[in-house]
Amino acid sequence: SILESYTQESNTGSDIAVWHKFGGYSKDSIFRVKFRGEDVYLKNMLAMVKVDGSEFEFRNPPHFMNIAIREHRDAYYETEYVLETYFHHPNVAPFLANRMIERFGVSNPSPRYIEVVATAFKDGMYEGIGDGKYGNLKAMVAAIVLDREARNPVLDADPTFGSFREPLIKFVGFMRAMDFAPSQRGGEEVRLVDLLEAIG
Repeated sequence: SILESYTQESNTGSDIAVWHKFGGYSKDSIFRVKFRGEDVYLKNMLAMVKVDGSEFEFRNPPHFMNIAIREHRDAYYETEYVLETYFHHPNVAPFLANRMIERFGVSNPSPRYIEVVATAFKDGMYEGIGDGKYGNLKAMVAAIVLDREARNPVLDADPTFGSFREPLIKFVGFMRAMDFAPSQRGGEEVRLVDLLEAIG
């Protein structure tokens, strides 16, 4: 193990651990911290890029890939961490909540409803359902179907509540109701021009 050549600091507590290579803090020091419920090892290094002839500078984003020697392992690690970063982005939970609620039959959910479902996705728990881990779909679906906005019969009388059908789905339903059958002659039978403006 790489940590065998390091000395662990003893007074860091239980949430963080520090290893030093030369007895004190340096760019070679390694930190172990809890991040998203897992142990993450960080190196005490910050690379800055400075634009020549100006005071402008920015942080050089960390990466796993070695430019000189490329390995499949490094590509795997970097891709995995990028996907994990996207998965934990603050916009993911409300975006998925809105889309999932729409697919369960409510096209115009209230902000409160979206927040409840997004919170269940992030916390991994809703009314005792779930495992308490981020991204638990069981807790998310439970919040969708058990929330008061999904079960309140009073909302059925509201003409703006419910599920709106996409124009193409409306059109397909109409054609099925008319027992439409394709012609044996072939060729262009139906043209879908300005469908949204035509039928809404």
